[in-house]
Amino acid sequence: MSSVSNEFFNLIPQSQKENLLPIAFMETANVIKEYITASRIGEDVHWVCDSAPGHGKTTALKQVLMKECREPLLIVFNNRDTMRSFYNSVFQYYKEEIGATNIIQYVDADNLDSVTESLSGYLFVCITQQRLRDLAIGMGNKNVYMSYQAQEGMNRRLKKRQLIIDEMPIFFNDCEFDISEENNSVAWFDELAKSSDLEEFEAQSARITIMSLIVNELKSKVQPSTMRLIRTIEGSKEEMNLRNALGKLTKNCDSPTLLRQFEWFLKLLDEDGSGYIDRQRGLQKILCSVRIDYRKLGSVLILDGSSPYSKILYNNEYQFIEMENYHDYSRLFVHWRDINTNLDARRSPSKGVQQAISDDIKLLRDNEYDVFPLMHKGDTKDYLNSGVITSDQAKLFNERESDNDLPLNLLNTVGKNVLSGYDSLALLNLPIRYPVYYKKIAIGIYGTDIDLSMAEKGIGRWFQDIRVEQIYNECLISELIQIIHRSGLRNVTATSDVNIFIYSKSEQVVKRLSESLNVPSDNFTTTKLNNNSLYGFGEKCREWAVKTREFCLKHESDFNNTLHLARKVGGRPFKEWLNSNWVKAERRRTIEQEFSNMGLIIQVEKNGYKKIGLA
Repeated sequence: MSSVSNEFFNLIPQSQKENLLPIAFMETANVIKEYITASRIGEDVHWVCDSAPGHGKTTALKQVLMKECREPLLIVFNNRDTMRSFYNSVFQYYKEEIGATNIIQYVDADNLDSVTESLSGYLFVCITQQRLRDLAIGMGNKNVYMSYQAQEGMNRRLKKRQLIIDEMPIFFNDCEFDISEENNSVAWFDELAKSSDLEEFEAQSARITIMSLIVNELKSKVQPSTMRLIRTIEGSKEEMNLRNALGKLTKNCDSPTLLRQFEWFLKLLDEDGSGYIDRQRGLQKILCSVRIDYRKLGSVLILDGSSPYSKILYNNEYQFIEMENYHDYSRLFVHWRDINTNLDARRSPSKGVQQAISDDIKLLRDNEYDVFPLMHKGDTKDYLNSGVITSDQAKLFNERESDNDLPLNLLNTVGKNVLSGYDSLALLNLPIRYPVYYKKIAIGIYGTDIDLSMAEKGIGRWFQDIRVEQIYNECLISELIQIIHRSGLRNVTATSDVNIFIYSKSEQVVKRLSESLNVPSDNFTTTKLNNNSLYGFGEKCREWAVKTREFCLKHESDFNNTLHLARKVGGRPFKEWLNSNWVKAERRRTIEQEFSNMGLIIQVEKNGYKKIGLA
């Protein structure tokens, strides 16, 4: 293929060209074309193109397919909506230009049964990253997706597809086993047993054995790496019954998740070191993870603009094609809001963190910042109620754009193009995932012979093992960079200032982000926010004080003693509220003040009982 020219860029519809920089687009298109050529004429190549967000990766790929490519491709997307949008554009082009409707096809749960047998007749096939992962680990016939039946004269021959992946793929085949509801060690078995040829007594017996093996392993191990679970019943009738039951389980299942859990249990059963026993905050679970090597499928091109910041995850397996980043980061302003927004602080009943942030967002809007807030999905309701999320923005947090799309939140901004219309984003906490997420990545890369424990407080990092800490840091910075490039910063031809407000106690993370993007030091600001733990507490005090005064006035003549036990006044809810807050000096003073304002006194007896009456 020849290199891309200005003429190639001019073929793009005008509506798509507005925010594209021609040179950035053409350089990306050239890499795609060079990859296709290199794969066709030589050995397999494995590339990662780090073309930055907003440089037109998807548009370039689309144009190459529509204008020049005649090589069979398997194209992979990170969500179904992006896949369908891409498919529709290419399909309509070929239909209108040459009347062809058999050039491109997509595969998802809706059309899987109807298109599978004919996939080899399409030049381009589109799937999601989840389907690619399942094919790569042996769930499904990958040859159906990787083979193209080429017409050569009167003959047809099979050609292998080249693989192009939009965004970093799912690199890990992982799962968890514990004895909780969420990752119950037998839930997978129960589901598979429903459609299997198992007698009820066989299923019950196997279920009990599986649970027992998991529980015994969680209890008995001192070292974190698991040993063969079967060892405790090996050679017994119990083992024979279990293996017979497992052999009868159906493999014809629509849920790849269940099948992955089944496969992982079989490994835990017979292979030492297959899992890692994670003990954290009194909870125990077995973590399983292995890295997926997509190179085994043949040539691979990954289009990942955040790859320079997450190279550990690529594990030195790919050649990086380094691209020029044409973003002007001098127009980016990073504003650090110094406030503790970790999970414990955000879950405090006082809602002090949320109130402090709400007040700050209101102030920003009063100063004409059109701020779009992003938060953990568990905090969405609080910020809807406080007005941080405006009525115009609310539908994006409450509605799915499609049946397979997830509502917007801090950890789900991919494909949310509406954000590019905002020059101000507020990240109301850092996009940090639960520790187990980073631990499973570490197992997938380094195996189970690794320390996954959390670091002691004050040590300056989250994980004890520096390798796990590096994974966490790379994932966090990569997430942050992807999020802020969803804003107006994505529009590479724009010149307007972009303001990112980050609410966190971690100055180190915010500064590392700024340094990664070479943000000028003058564009970095710091504002200390006070988390008043009494936010909203005074209002609750006044609510109880009003109810208490009404009770006291109503029963003033009914009792010889004008002091009433808290339980008599408001039942157990009031008694527990008063007792739990009374032990905190600052809250006790607030209670006394608010009740005094309502003409009430609180008397504490020697036995600790609290009585309340009219002053």
